[in-house]
Order: sequence, then C-alpha cells, then structure tokens
Amino acid sequence: MLMSHSQASIPAWFRCLKLLMSLNHLIVEPDLDDLVASAWIDARVSEPRTKKPQETLINTMFQTYSKLRQFPRLFEEVLTVICQPAADELRLPVFSAGLTVKLRECLLELPPNQILDILCLFVEKCQTLIVPAVEGSADVALKLLSVSSVLHAFLFNMRSLDDVTPSPVVLRTQSLMAKMQKGIIQPLMELLQAPRREEEKSDLWLRKASDSALLLVYTWVEVDTLFGVSCSKYVSPAAEIADAVTASTARHGGISAFLPGVEEQCWERVMELANSFASASKYCLELLTLQKMKMILMQTTADLQALQHAAAFILESGRSSMSRGESEPWDGDISAISDLTYPTAHWHLVISNLTILLPYISLKDVEYIANVLLETLVLAKAQEAGADPEPSVSIGKISLGLMHSSFLPEMKVLRCAFLTSLIHQFARVLPVAATDLVDLPLQQLSADNIPWHEEILAPCRPVDPLEVPSENKLLKDELSLSWKTLEKVAQCIVLLAKNRCPVILKDSQLESCLGLLEIASLLKLDSLLPSDCTRCFLVLLSLLANTRASVSCSKLLVLKFLSTCFHLLRCLQAGRNASSVFKVFHASDVLEAVMTSQLTASKFFTDVLTVPVWAQYLQEVQAFLENFLQMIIERRQSVRLNLEKFMSFLVSCKPDVDAAKSKGWKNGNPAAGQLLLMAFTTLCHVVTLYLQQLPEKKLQSTDVLSALLEPVVLQMVRTVEHGLQSNTQNQPLPVAFIPSVTTLLKADLSHPVKKGWQKEPSGFLEQPRIKLYQKFYSQILRELPCAGGNLQFLQSALQFLTVFCSVPELYPGKETAITVVFAIKKLLTGPAITTQVIQSMEMELTEVLVQLLGNCSAEEFYTIMRLVLQGLEMRNVWQQKAKEVLSAVTLTRLLLSCPLSGDKEKAFWFASPQIITALAMQTKEACQDQSLISTIVVPILETVAALLRQGEGVILNPHHVALAFSILLTVPLDHLKTEDYRGVFLGVHEVLFSIVQCHPKVLLKAAPSFLNSFHRLVVSVMHEGRQKGDRGNTDEFEIILKCAHLVERMYTHIAAEMEDFTVFSAFIVAHYVTELQKVTLHPAVKKHLTEGIYHILDLCIERDIKFLNASLPAGVREVFKDLYNDYNHYHKAKKQGEEKYTA
Repeated sequence: MLMSHSQASIPAWFRCLKLLMSLNHLIVEPDLDDLVASAWIDARVSEPRTKKPQETLINTMFQTYSKLRQFPRLFEEVLTVICQPAADELRLPVFSAGLTVKLRECLLELPPNQILDILCLFVEKCQTLIVPAVEGSADVALKLLSVSSVLHAFLFNMRSLDDVTPSPVVLRTQSLMAKMQKGIIQPLMELLQAPRREEEKSDLWLRKASDSALLLVYTWVEVDTLFGVSCSKYVSPAAEIADAVTASTARHGGISAFLPGVEEQCWERVMELANSFASASKYCLELLTLQKMKMILMQTTADLQALQHAAAFILESGRSSMSRGESEPWDGDISAISDLTYPTAHWHLVISNLTILLPYISLKDVEYIANVLLETLVLAKAQEAGADPEPSVSIGKISLGLMHSSFLPEMKVLRCAFLTSLIHQFARVLPVAATDLVDLPLQQLSADNIPWHEEILAPCRPVDPLEVPSENKLLKDELSLSWKTLEKVAQCIVLLAKNRCPVILKDSQLESCLGLLEIASLLKLDSLLPSDCTRCFLVLLSLLANTRASVSCSKLLVLKFLSTCFHLLRCLQAGRNASSVFKVFHASDVLEAVMTSQLTASKFFTDVLTVPVWAQYLQEVQAFLENFLQMIIERRQSVRLNLEKFMSFLVSCKPDVDAAKSKGWKNGNPAAGQLLLMAFTTLCHVVTLYLQQLPEKKLQSTDVLSALLEPVVLQMVRTVEHGLQSNTQNQPLPVAFIPSVTTLLKADLSHPVKKGWQKEPSGFLEQPRIKLYQKFYSQILRELPCAGGNLQFLQSALQFLTVFCSVPELYPGKETAITVVFAIKKLLTGPAITTQVIQSMEMELTEVLVQLLGNCSAEEFYTIMRLVLQGLEMRNVWQQKAKEVLSAVTLTRLLLSCPLSGDKEKAFWFASPQIITALAMQTKEACQDQSLISTIVVPILETVAALLRQGEGVILNPHHVALAFSILLTVPLDHLKTEDYRGVFLGVHEVLFSIVQCHPKVLLKAAPSFLNSFHRLVVSVMHEGRQKGDRGNTDEFEIILKCAHLVERMYTHIAAEMEDFTVFSAFIVAHYVTELQKVTLHPAVKKHLTEGIYHILDLCIERDIKFLNASLPAGVREVFKDLYNDYNHYHKAKKQGEEKYTA
C-alpha cells in the first residue's frame, strides 16, 4: 500500500518505510525497485524536514544491505531505476552530502570485490547502453550524468589500494580502470570534440554529456594517481606515456599527457567546449589543472612557467562568473553544479588550494583575490541574518573561513594586498566632499604605485651576483619610497588633527566603517609586518583623529565606533612590530592627536555617561594610553621629552574643560573631565609602576621619571580636589574618580623623592594630602553599605581601601581596622548582595582583609572575631536575618584566606570549634527553608571545606571534625533545582574530600558516617542521571555528568589511597548495586559510575564476592552478576595486561 500510494512530500511516509526496513528487509524486498525509485532516485525532496527522514531511510537501506553483504543487489536496482525513463526532465543528484558520508562508512566495511562488482556493473551498462545512445538525447545524457556521479562517489569513497591489497583485487582494479578509460571516457572525448554550430552548443544533452565526461576524466586521473602512489603493484594504463610530459603540453592544458588515448588537439577542442558552460565541466577542468600542478610539483625539476600558466588558468576560468555577483550555496556535489552554484564551487577551489596557487600567480592576480575576498566578506556581513542550509557553503562562509584560519598570516603577500584593498574601501566610504582633506591619507595608504609588498618579496628574490649593486639600490629605493609615503601620511594626520578640520560622518557611513573595522579585526593584527602594521595604525589614527560624527548620529553608535578603533589599536600594540610606528611619528604627537580628537568629541556624550558603552569606551582609551606610554618608556628614547610634552598638553587642556561652564554645565564638561582625569591617572599609574620595577642601580632613569611624576601628581591632586568639591554632600562619588585617587595614593607611597612635594622631613605625607585621602576614605565608607548593586563601584572602592589600609597612620581620628570590617559586614548584609556578587568581588575583599589583619593589633583582631561570631548566633536565623548569617559565613571564609600568625592565629583556631558548631546548627535550621539552600547552606559547605583544609594538624579533637558529618547528613540532595543541586553536591564533595585528604585518622573512626554521606551523593547522582525520554537542557545534563565524574574520582581515591577501607569494599559495592537496580542510568552517567565502582571491586577478595552473591536479594544479585562479569571482561583483563608490562 505504501508503494502504490507514494507520498514523498510527507516525512511520515519515509519513517514508515524505515520502520518496515528495520523490522525485516524481506518485507520490502519484493518492491525494492519501486522503493528505490519513489523514495530515492525519482523523489522530489527539497525541504529539510522531509530530507532528513528520507536520508535516514536510505541510510537504513545502506546499513541493512551492507551487513547482509548484498550491496551489489541494492545498486543493481539503483542502476535499473536510473536507466528507466525519468519521471521528470531533471533528476535530483543521486548522492546528497549526507548520503555520501553514509556511503563512505559502508564502503569501508565492505569486501573490495563487492565494490568492484558494483563498479563493473555500472561501467558495463554505461559502455553498452548509455554512451552509444547519448548523442542528441537529453534523457540519456541525464542518465549518463547520474551513472557518472555514482562512479565518482564509489571511486572517491572506497578504500584505496595499498601494498597489502591482494594481487587479484589489484589486477581487477587495473582492468576496471582500463575498461572505464577505453569504453567510456575515450568515446565521450571523440563525441565532444566533433565540430558543432553555435546554436547546437546550447543543447542540454551536450552540456550534460560534457559534465559527465569531464567528471569521469577528473575521477579517473585523480584515482589513477592515488593508486599509483599508494600501491607499488598497481600499473596504470597511462604508464606507457607517463614520461612524455613536456613543458609545451603542460602549458596548453597537458591533461592529455596523463590520459591515454586522447590526442592533444582533441583535448583542446573539449576544453574549449567545456569552458563555454559555467557548470560541472568548467569546475572539473579547474580540478584537472590543479591536479596537473600537483603532478608537476612531484617531479624532481618543476617547470615554473607551466605552473604559472596553470594557476593563471584556474583564476581566469571563474573571473567572469565571480564578477556577476550572483551565487547560491553549494553542497559539495560536483554533478549538481549549475550557473548559480558554479561561482561558489570555483571560489571554494581557489581558497582551499591557495597554498598551492599563491607562489605561482602574479601580483595583479593576488590583488584580484584580495578584492574579491573583501567584497564577499562585506556581502557576508550584510547577509548574516540568513543562514545557509547546513551541509552547504556560500561564498561568504568560504571567505570567513579563510579569515579565521591559521594560514592567512602565513600568506603575507595576500594579506598585504587585502590590507590595501581594505584601506581603499575605507577611502570610498568617506564623504566625497572631503576629497582634499581626510581621505587624502587613506588614498595615499592604498595607492597602487607604492610597492607595499616589497618588504615581503625582497628576501625571496634570487639575486644575480653581477647585478648586486644595482639590485640593492633599487630595493632600497622601493623600500624607502613606502616608508617615505608612510611618514608623509603621518605628518598629514597630525596636521589635520591640530588644525581641527575633521570630516563629518553620517550614521550610514559610521555603520559601513564599523563593518570594515570588524573585517580588519579578523586579520590577526598582532602578526603584521612593520610596514603593514604602521599602515594599519595610521588608518585607525586617521579615523579617530580626523573624523567626527554628525550631531544627528546615534551616540551609542559613535561610542561603539570609537571603542572599536581603540580596541584594534591595542591589538596592533600587542604585536612584535608595534614599535615600527615610531619610525614615522613622534610619540607625543600621537598622544596629542588622540586626546585632542576625543576631548573635542566628548561634548556630545554628556547625557550618556551612565550607559555601559561609555564605561567600555573609557576602558578602551585607558588601555590604549597605558600600552602606548609603556612602549615609550621601554624604548628609552626621548622618554622625558615625550612624556613632558604629553603632560603639558594635558595641563593646557584643563582651561578648555573649565571654560565649558559657560556652555551651561555647572561644573564644566563632565565627559571631558572624566577623559582628562583618566589620562592623568594612566600617566601616573604607568610611571609609578615602572619606578617600582626599576632596579636600584638605575638611578638616572629613576631621577628622570621621578622628576616627571611630581607635576603629574600635583595636577592630579588639583583635578581630584576640584571633583570632590563639585560633588554635593548627598551625591555619590563618580566611579571614574576612585581609580584616580587609588593611583595617586600609590604614587605618593611608592617612591620617596627628596624635593619635598611628596614627603615631609618627618618621613610621612604632607598634611593637606592626608586630609584629601581621609576625606575620600570617609566618603567611601559612607557609600559602601548602600552600593550592593554597583559592582564596578565596589571593586574600585575596595581596591582603594586595600592601599589606604596598608598604612594604619592614615586612619582619621580614632578609627581602626574594626571600622572598615564593620563597614564590609554592613555591605554584606545589604539587600542587593547575592552569592554571585560576593564571588565577583571576593578577590578584592580578601586583599582588603589581608591588609587589615596584617596591620591591626591582637586586641582589634579579637574584636573582629567577636563580630564574626555574633553573626553566627542562632537568634539571627530565628529572627529571619539570613543576610547577617551570610555576612558572618563569608567573613569566616575570607579570614581563612588571610595569612595569620602569632596571637591572631591562636585566637582564630581557638574559636574554630565554636565556629564549626555554630555552622552545624545554622545548617540544620536553614535546611528547613528551601529558599536558603543557595544563600546559606552552600556558602556554609564551602566554608567548612576551607576550615577543614586549613585546619590540618591544628584541629586535633576528632569530635570537631566529626561535626562536619552532621552537616553533610542534614543537607538535602533531592527535589532541588539543577543549579542548587550543583552547589550543594560540590559543597558536600569538597567537605568529604577535605576530610579524606587532611584528617585520615578521624576518617577511620567515623567510617560509617563517611560512607553514609558519600552514599547519599551516589544515590542523588543516580536519581538525577537516570535515563529520560528527553534529556532537556544540555547545560543541566553537563552538571550531572560533572557530578558523576566527581563520584568516580572519589571511588578511585578510596581504592588507591585508603588501604584501611578494604574491609568496607563489599558494603560499598552492595550499596551501589542496590541503588542501580532501582533506576536505568543514562549511558554517559553510567560510564563514570561504573569506572569508579570497578576500582572498589579491585579491593574485593574472593570471600567478599561470595558474601555478596549469598547475601544480596534476588533482583539485586542479578545486577551484581552482570556488573562483576563486565568487570572481569573489561576492567580486570585490562588491569592485568597493564601490570604485566609495568616495571
């Protein structure tokens, strides 16, 4: 019924047939020819939802007939259906990309004689019935193409001949290749070379016959070459004339030299015909030319001219099709290439084989490839929304693949040409009205008459000894010409920036520039050669310093554009040739041009200062300035001059910022103020850091930079004081100020200078400066408890407190370390504080506490401990003050990260029993409320694990360690959300592992408690990892897999490290199989657990196995027997094999 009512458009029809085939192939065997015709060869299936079940059905047929060793039977029916009159004028290809993969898998399993049976069947049918009738018949030509595609698929996907292949198989393959050449290829060549009128050349039969013939020629040449290389017993039918390859034949096509029986003139006429079709014929010609290049390269002396002609032919072949700009995705099937998929196939061939082609193509052709590459990338970015069908590739995807590959940096000439093309595109995007202004640098940077590639090609050129002087002079002239051009462009950019005559960009131009910048980011900028690195730097600097967005532009878009430019400049700075820019620039000119343009642009951003994009922009500018200033210092050339010029420029900008008050801003232009403060901060930070790292011997460098640091610090002090004065009493501190004050304080504390600006004769800071820092400290302590939601503020504030608290003399009045700890405790109890926020600022919190505890007195430490213990009191949880408990637990964990000594260390460990007891009681209460699992229970488990690890050799009372087991046995492991389950599981596991590693003596006395706690973990993993119909979220399943892996690790650790646990091995196995009998585990989870329990079975002696067989209930006993049999078969045998070869 299914066969008589074919429904190839309905997925369920294919699924029903697949089900019947899976039940028993004999059900469909009588109608196999109808099945092959209606479900495969003649089926018009194009929709993905229908194609997938169709491929599943055909794959099932492949597997079934492959296992039954009846593959020839299946393809006999395929051939019969192909040779029947076609249901439609044009059939779909026999093998899609997915089916080709499945065919390959089956062919690798089949005996070679069965594959040869199928090939001989197709060759014979083609030779006797199809080839003689192909002339003038479109239907027969289509049949020929289908048969050719099957022969191609089989020959390309079968196992190759090699030296261990039986001789009869080799002889039979030789016979097949000869028959294919003489019986099919030669007659088709003779048919195609016959003279024809122009109108006849457009006939469908001729086009398809040409496609078939050249597909078979390419297949034959490729396979024949492979067999000859891989199998010494194979004798090619072309062997007699293999030595007849000459430069002249290679130059004019030369394939006839590798293909017996085809004359040169005949081949040229076939090539002329094939070149008129933008289809499989043309593509196969390119493949054959590429194959010819490979064969020439394999010879001892390669013909350079022949290689150049071949490479030029391949590029020229597809040039007209690529220039039309019309293409469709291609699925990789040669026989299915059409006018619209040919450009994609051609581009795929060129890009895939660039490593072969590139050394033999002219510079003009390299520029052509670079231009096409850029055009296709721009188009790909514009069409990003529409994804290609899964197995197919588009031109854009191919180009993106090259940009992401590791090969592009090695193709230096192509990358240089691509950069030139990219700069030219930037110049075209800029407004036409600016021809004499900003695009002048870009026009010069992409000029055709400048030898930008000379730096790459010069070392590769062979030099004639007789012409050394003239050659060297010419080379130097060309190199100097490119660098002179770069120097001229650099001066032009600086001059335009100083004169403040930028070109105005609209939204559309900004978006175009952003797209091109995104493409530039794919170039791996840190590996550019010096001239290319400098060119790229100049382009980015020109975009930053010589352009400005129009008032109507989106401010977020402008910020994104500027941030991207600075980010790419940082990528360039990371490269080894970054310092090459100093050949054409004074460093201070670059800094001045950048800051001038950014301060001018900042007046447009006053209403977006709270947006994340502004913060990101500031970070990018700061990172660029920091890297550039470090480069200036590390070069050690005119360091003082460049930095002094930059600083004096920044100081001169201050009046401009203040003058903005008249424009309606009460306290000046806030955006420019932030930029200026950031620049001062960065300069101060870089110089201070460098001074700290300098060896004491280099006093001269120290004096130079210290003298420079003095006015920078003074200017920063004025800027910060002005900012604090303009900040009203109830207004929070601007986040940008905090790193600046931190940097200022570091500079003051880091390096004593004799001139008196930094320290008084008493050896400490000047009183006005101390008041500034104390005022800032007080403001931060006021704002800290209320800033729970502002992570950026918290991290900056805590970094300031770390530096401030490192000098106890700075505390104002009677304040001590306790004041800061109290403020931190208040912060941790705030409503916006979550465990995620605490994790994000844990490093900063730890650094603050390290300074506080390192500099506080013992009495102050006792007070801090009392503060912590108060937070762990039970009344807090009874009064529903969960945040009080969380803050105390967090402070306890942070204290464990701090190095303590002397009385402070004794005081902490003296209180540790009280802490463990309090944590156990808090856990018992918190576990009654599901909402407190992630906020209280998980942090308690992490703290207990840390306490036990740090307490190794200190916590001596076994009872205190055993208290941890009461916590573990209280914690729930079922009915939890996946994220909560992950936290609880990891916490329990870490506590157990801490006990195992750090308190082994306690473990032996409390073995039942340990085994109960660990068994709860095993049971929970089995419950969570049971097999379900739909696994659902992949991320959630990954969490379960990780937990299963941890269980396996614990089993392995018990078996390897805990010899005294051998007596419990039978009980551990009994627990495991009892639970295993209740659930069906997911295979991946079961694999981890099984590997772990195998290590426990290694500990079991014969008596244990007998005990388990005797004592386990009937159903569980069967599970154990299966487990033990698998253990003996897989694990034990492998272990004994490994022991045999262990020294």
